[in-house]
Amino acid sequence: MSQALYTSKTGLTAGQYQIDVVANNIANINTTAFKAASVNFQTLFSDTITQGSTPTATNGGINPKQIGLGVQVGSIKRNFDSGTFVSTGSTSDMMISGNGYFAVMDATGNTYLTRDGSFTLDANGDLVNSCTYRVLGAASIYSTTNSQTNVHVPTVLNTETIATPTSSFSSKDLSDLNNASITEGTFNIEITLKGVKYHSTIEIGTVACNVAKLVDQINQSLATARVYDSTGKDVTTEVGGTGFLHSYIVCEVDDGTINFSITDYANSKENIIIGGQWLTARQFTETLDGLDSTYFVDDSGDNTVYTVDENGQATAVAGTKLADDRTWTESATTVINSASGGTTTPISVGYTTNIRNAYKYTDTDGRTFYVDQEPNLGTPPTYNVYQLLSGTIYTSIGTTQINPATQGNVTFKRVHSLTMEGSTKDINLGGTLIENAEVYHDKDGKTYFHDAANNVWYEGDTKTGYSEIVPQPTDVEIATFIRTKDVTKVGFTSGTSNFLSETGIATNAVNTDFTDTHTVSSKIIDYTVNVSDVASLTDAVALEDYTISTNGIIEAKYSNGDMMTVQINDVDGSFTWKYTTRDNVIVTGSDVNIESSVAVPSNMVIQLATLVNEAGLVSQANNLWSIGPNAGTVFYGVGGSMGLGNIQSSGLEGSNVDMATEFSNMIIAQRAIQANSRVFSTASNVMETLVYMGQ
Repeated sequence: MSQALYTSKTGLTAGQYQIDVVANNIANINTTAFKAASVNFQTLFSDTITQGSTPTATNGGINPKQIGLGVQVGSIKRNFDSGTFVSTGSTSDMMISGNGYFAVMDATGNTYLTRDGSFTLDANGDLVNSCTYRVLGAASIYSTTNSQTNVHVPTVLNTETIATPTSSFSSKDLSDLNNASITEGTFNIEITLKGVKYHSTIEIGTVACNVAKLVDQINQSLATARVYDSTGKDVTTEVGGTGFLHSYIVCEVDDGTINFSITDYANSKENIIIGGQWLTARQFTETLDGLDSTYFVDDSGDNTVYTVDENGQATAVAGTKLADDRTWTESATTVINSASGGTTTPISVGYTTNIRNAYKYTDTDGRTFYVDQEPNLGTPPTYNVYQLLSGTIYTSIGTTQINPATQGNVTFKRVHSLTMEGSTKDINLGGTLIENAEVYHDKDGKTYFHDAANNVWYEGDTKTGYSEIVPQPTDVEIATFIRTKDVTKVGFTSGTSNFLSETGIATNAVNTDFTDTHTVSSKIIDYTVNVSDVASLTDAVALEDYTISTNGIIEAKYSNGDMMTVQINDVDGSFTWKYTTRDNVIVTGSDVNIESSVAVPSNMVIQLATLVNEAGLVSQANNLWSIGPNAGTVFYGVGGSMGLGNIQSSGLEGSNVDMATEFSNMIIAQRAIQANSRVFSTASNVMETLVYMGQ
């Protein structure tokens, strides 16, 4: 009979557990993102009186005889279904619509999960929960490793939007420009020359093209385009050929812009060389001690080595002929002085491992030389002189008979080794330079040069040479000449490409009048943004507002109207910067330079977590969950990916407690306790009766 007491006691205990769970559920009916729990019961051991027996040929089978020993709590399960959205109007309040948890980190580095999205930005711009734990940002769209970077929105910063520097802009693909989208096709350029209008059609392509290649295409088209007058007649031959337009207009690249440089007659001047001998020479180079030297060799077979100035005037290097092995030896003697104070230095000679001990010397120009400590074989003995070829490799440039151990001046005749570049150049020997000769054409395209200082006219070119016109042209003839750069007006009109409208050139240069050198510039078609820590409050911008997208990406708006956020790279899933100016120019990727002390991309993306077994989470205080041993692998990502739900801003997730269910469970638990109490009382009374029977 005493067993009944113990059995009913387990019923009472089980009922109490159920009442406790119901009480906790009802207590948290208004708790943000609370997950209701329910109790499941299971039997305890049974007292087996007999196991039963199997049927025989003469007798039937007997079932087991067992008396149960009570009940116990089998499990307390959480209902992880989402609660309803409760609007708050606060941007920093968030609900996960679907699967997932926010990740937060305490001051000691412990990470917790939570569905409670009641967050705020603190004074530093960090997103924190009510316990001041920092909300973690996402390191990538998929990871099994928790991020260590917290969500941070810069509250004050210095920002600078500039035209992309030419060095970066030139190599940028047209498809990556952030303030223009140029299509292939044509556009037209019109110039007015002494009152006569000429125009040409310019062709451009954009496939696999960067800015520098586009400019080259335009210049090539300028150089090869046919020329038409205002009636549409092809006058290419009359104006001197297809290079006519390019002689006035050159397309150029500048910081973030594409420009057209147009010059009038004031800049139509060339330096020409009168008389002398013109010949074609092949270009050679020599690089020693970090310096490049250029030489030209007579291509006719004479093999004389020349230096040439910018006008093409050549000077033969005294006594030089280029040998078959492309070397030549100076006729003059080079003098070098000791600089190492009698100490030798090991140097690497040639591209094989050949270490030589050599003395260091310099010449009057400060160039460095090394003289080998060991002599060459022969009589009298000679010593190799070396100079830096590239990197840390030295090469022999001559020999001396002076022993460097004497530490005096060393003299030698320098040997040059040249590398052929392949290109040729027309050079002149013995001619007279005429500077700033004015350039003219006649109606047949023939070119003339006028030495205005001496009023002498010349004709010719670098192939045939320039010679004085005899007799000099008459005034009537001169009146028919066209000054090459006498342009008074220029205009651009659209064709099949949107180049002019996208670059703004059509607006900036329609029939532009000018009397001197003029540049028609495009608008800035590519920007670079630099963001740094605040150096001066005078130039600083402050956080004005921010929004949170469904995937947890934060976009911050600042007091100057600019907006800063990140975007997801579709190729590798990484995060890159996206900056939108107040003029709605969108700058992305490597064009946005934000100092890491200001923010990193992970600061602007809220991380979500999901796991194999939600029921394995361990509830902690403050609406937090810790990862229990049976939770399984935790996966980290962003909203809307990898099965994670979307983030809804400006509201919180309500409790999923159902009052009707809780009241039903409470009544059932109450009745169970009452019934087990009655059993306990009855068993007690029976035992009391038995006691009295023994008296």
